[in-house]
Amino acid sequence: LYPDPEEFSVGRESSREEKRTQVETALNGNPVIVVADDDLDGYGCATLLAAFHGPEDVGVIHAGHSDPPGVEAVLTMLGEAVGPNQEQIYICDLPPNEESAYVDAVKQLQKTAFVTVYDHHNWSDGVRSQIGYQGEIVIGSGISGTEVTHKELSEDWNKASSWNRFVTLVTDHDLGSKKIDRSETLADSADQLSAETFRRKALEQKEQLVEDATVAEIVEEYRTTKQEQIRLAKQRAQVDDSGDVTVITTYGRCPSSQTAHHLFEAFDGE
Repeated sequence: LYPDPEEFSVGRESSREEKRTQVETALNGNPVIVVADDDLDGYGCATLLAAFHGPEDVGVIHAGHSDPPGVEAVLTMLGEAVGPNQEQIYICDLPPNEESAYVDAVKQLQKTAFVTVYDHHNWSDGVRSQIGYQGEIVIGSGISGTEVTHKELSEDWNKASSWNRFVTLVTDHDLGSKKIDRSETLADSADQLSAETFRRKALEQKEQLVEDATVAEIVEEYRTTKQEQIRLAKQRAQVDDSGDVTVITTYGRCPSSQTAHHLFEAFDGE
């Protein structure tokens, strides 16, 4: 009934090689490198930095904590491959998972380029001071990583205000407010488009990306599938009460954060 463990090993190695190729591609003649989370907020950070520096000068690498090979491994790969002429490296929306490995990887990068970290998660003072000693680290509170990036770039960017609405949509979704319908459309676009395609369209259209006819068609088809996945996940859900804590478990191929939101609404107060 269970998959062969060897399948997981092969999958991890394949992911590692794919990421190594992505690192090499990003380094190909680009003076600026962005390493960002593999979600809407990370896409937003990378898009703003590409707009600020010029897309032709920016190489982008996306990494995630839940996806192999992991953030620290990707930063280490970059440190092994980066050349002596690298000018600037940004790390966005990616806090440490393993603090010592993270710091070691960033210190290696700092031997070659100036490293700037933009984030909005909780960091220990020790890690912040070690990274900030030879670089720059800006941690926002109550805002998205994209908004942190936007605020910092705004000081030297006369076109920053033209991205205000785009940043608002990203923040609305990333913080779970979801008060603006178009923020979920933007998030679904990030889920369904490749990182490169999303960035290219966002650079051209900013928040109007959600009005793009091709994107709208892709998102509509995805939403139909997604709603069915969520419905099945809710059907399979089991609720266990343990004192003051209610634990809801389910399984299946479904968007985890959105499924969790629906489950919370469905079982809240029961």
